[in-house]
Amino acid sequence: MDNRKWESGAAGTPPAAPAALSAGYPTNGDPLIPVPPTLPGAFWFHQMGEELRAVLTAAGLTPSTASTSQLLEAIQRLIDAQSGNYALDTGAAGAYVVALSPAITAYTDGLTVRVKAVNANAGASTLNAGGGAVALVNDVGAGLVADDVPAGGIFTATYIASANKFYITGLVASQALSKSGGDMTGPVGAKIIIETKTAPAIAAGALTLDLSAGSVFDVALNGAITALTLSNPPASGRAIGFTLIFTADGTARAVTWPASIKWPGGIAPTLTSVNGKKDFFSFYTQDAGSTYQAFIAGQNL
Repeated sequence: MDNRKWESGAAGTPPAAPAALSAGYPTNGDPLIPVPPTLPGAFWFHQMGEELRAVLTAAGLTPSTASTSQLLEAIQRLIDAQSGNYALDTGAAGAYVVALSPAITAYTDGLTVRVKAVNANAGASTLNAGGGAVALVNDVGAGLVADDVPAGGIFTATYIASANKFYITGLVASQALSKSGGDMTGPVGAKIIIETKTAPAIAAGALTLDLSAGSVFDVALNGAITALTLSNPPASGRAIGFTLIFTADGTARAVTWPASIKWPGGIAPTLTSVNGKKDFFSFYTQDAGSTYQAFIAGQNL
């Protein structure tokens, strides 16, 4: 809804209050007494429209004649904001604006705000919480990049007076480690690391271990391996280790190991042939797969 759009006859300025307002409640009037009917007048419509408009703008909505459900949406947003303990953004993409209660006109060091953004950012961004727009940056002070603040996302930011910036107190999207790979620097602690296991099959004597697909390869040894391929090792200067497990099928099998695989003393192991028993081997490379150091972790297990 937009209370400032009319079919015709709209004025360029808001109406003034009547000089003598009629106090009380509306009536249909009675011509027999006579009592005239109540006339709301332009000022009454103006008051009602502006009251409703204030609800929309407080919820970050722009009044529009194209929608008849904005008031409902605004009320829902304001309820969500109250229960979620955040301020609603009423600004534009990358230029976030919130009204705090009580309102402020200057920022103090350590001031923390929690904001629900209406629009995603497209790059470097600002936040105005009442004391003027200042840079909104990630937790290490770097400028934001596109989609670091998603549409509808909630972020918490703390004002640091020495930098005159709001710092988002958590990782943003551009700081996340990509699923397809990336580097983490500095000390990293982990209680447990879960590796990915795959089960490649022997096909016509060929077996391929794709090092980009996992680090544990569980292979049913149901045939001789005459062509073993180790694909997608990391680039030189990076290292990788992986585990190869052979499960015997009751028949003695042989493996033609590539020349790049180096066994202790240059002697490759004899594989277990007892049905259901497993051999475990560990491999390590740091030169893009030119050589693999191979170790027997356990056999006939």
